[in-house]
Amino acid sequence: MSSTFKTPNGATIDSRSVNSPNNISTLYIRNLNEKVSKETLRKKIEDLFNSYHLPVISITIFKNLQLRGQAFVTLYSHEHCLKAIELLNTTIIFEKPLDIYLARSNSDTGAERLIQNQPQETQSDLSFDAYLEEQRKSRLTKREARASSTGAKSNKRSSESTAIGQSGSKKQKIEPSAPNKTIILTKQSSSESLSSDETSSNLNSIFGRYEGFLTVTYVAVKKVALVDFVNEIYSSRCMEALTEDGVANIGGEKWLIKFAK
Repeated sequence: MSSTFKTPNGATIDSRSVNSPNNISTLYIRNLNEKVSKETLRKKIEDLFNSYHLPVISITIFKNLQLRGQAFVTLYSHEHCLKAIELLNTTIIFEKPLDIYLARSNSDTGAERLIQNQPQETQSDLSFDAYLEEQRKSRLTKREARASSTGAKSNKRSSESTAIGQSGSKKQKIEPSAPNKTIILTKQSSSESLSSDETSSNLNSIFGRYEGFLTVTYVAVKKVALVDFVNEIYSSRCMEALTEDGVANIGGEKWLIKFAK
């Protein structure tokens, strides 16, 4: 079920259409050369797109372990994105071919442009905040099931990783993963120093400082938390700020941290 909400110029837009495939104006790029600085990569990407008359609104590049070699590029339209994929995919920059896809959702800038450019209609007086609230509620209905299915796997991997670490035979290898709106946290400690409610409150307080945060659900029996953001750009920024070698120190406790698949 969807709703319509007001845009700043008085227009309305269906909530499902904001991030529908035909409205995405953000690209997800991977396989960037990790040895090149952010600023050099940003300038090279912008110059490349401009040379094909595809002006760039924003570029977000990440350099931490789980996001290395990845970026989001927001253009002026969905059509520009399709043209960029057609013309620039596999283009080699700094000795590596670009791997370009449509992002799963619009960046904040892309969504804002889409909303502001809607034709004026008279459908509803719901606010944009109401649209975000609708997204949050929709995802809440799926969260417990996802936690149940991912918790056992995460705990198994955590136990295997701990056993390997204790034996000293191997160091866990952190592979880059594709960004997702949802971050999965798995507590490394086997003991519960805080109650479930206290842990949830702490997580909400910490993640609430990050732009685009929606909500967090903590499943105590699995020691797993699911943290939802408006889009994968916000979740990626949070991941980069919190993560070191695939582990986050949150509220004095260590958590394995990764994107949901």
